Amino acid sequence: MLGAAKIESVASAMEAARRIGAMPKPQRGDRKLARKLNSEGLESLKQRKLPDAAATLTQALEADPADEEILSNLIFAYNEDGNVSKAEQLAYNGLLLNPKRANIWLPIAIAKQKQGKPNEALEAMWIAWQFSEDKERMLALLDKRIAEETDDGMKMMYVNAKAWVLESKKPSF
Repeated sequence: MLGAAKIESVASAMEAARRIGAMPKPQRGDRKLARKLNSEGLESLKQRKLPDAAATLTQALEADPADEEILSNLIFAYNEDGNVSKAEQLAYNGLLLNPKRANIWLPIAIAKQKQGKPNEALEAMWIAWQFSEDKERMLALLDKRIAEETDDGMKMMYVNAKAWVLESKKPSF
């Protein structure tokens, strides 16, 4: 799917998403327990208790392996805690749940950027934009990240992603 971004082919990305989407999904689990644990994990995230958040969100995902939101939250927790490889691995697993979920592609972009792969990061951001159901919300997120990000490389990723999707300033890969 990242290759589709290089050539700006929404059709190729959609076809790849369709093929991935046809793969078997995990069974739903104990949704009530999973959602309770998800809330606890989000509270730990707010308090910046990142290892606690990851542990609780892992339990939530084990309770309901098919919950896309919990998986997204766990990926975010790992990225925030600096465990970029684990975040990326989970994000790729998350594509099996929903390859069109922007909140799965965003952590892939973050992980790629933190691993020193800015081109792949931008490709993932392009995919996230294409699959975003709320473009205004996505723009607001980009603006927020641009304003708040302290890491120059991460900030540049957000700036370049915004320029690509709004101004057609395609990066040179």
